Amino acid sequence: MSTDDVGRQAHRAFAKDCNNGAYDLLARPDRTDAETEAMVDMAHAAKHHWHEGGGTPVNEVRAEYLLGRVYAFAGRSEPALHHAGRALARAEDLGLGDFDLAFAHEGLARALACGGDLDDARAELSVARAVPIADAEDKEIFDADAAAGPWFGL
Repeated sequence: MSTDDVGRQAHRAFAKDCNNGAYDLLARPDRTDAETEAMVDMAHAAKHHWHEGGGTPVNEVRAEYLLGRVYAFAGRSEPALHHAGRALARAEDLGLGDFDLAFAHEGLARALACGGDLDDARAELSVARAVPIADAEDKEIFDADAAAGPWFGL
């Protein structure tokens, strides 16, 4: 195995660890300010390591989605909108559907709600919920995440 292959494998391992760590912190209702900052850092690190590790375009979409989500959960609407918008645009460019497209729309809805744009957030969430998700387990995951807050008054 070449040094480049070992490096890519290490980056992919770091990407998975950072991604999972960010999601673990997202799930904590009693997250401290320091943990919120760590969550944001982990999401950025995950995106970087997916890129350096030769991640797929779907990994790219999911990394942008995660960044939008962590920023929304942190109450930071501007970067939430930026990353959620990138996730949705890339998902559409790639022709993704199903699970990834539904989550991209949900991410934008949450970012819009975080910024106080509740009418557009409501419309975007309706689009997200209308995306057909074929796998029953994926649909349950989406429904549970879409039902969970924060929704900033939506």
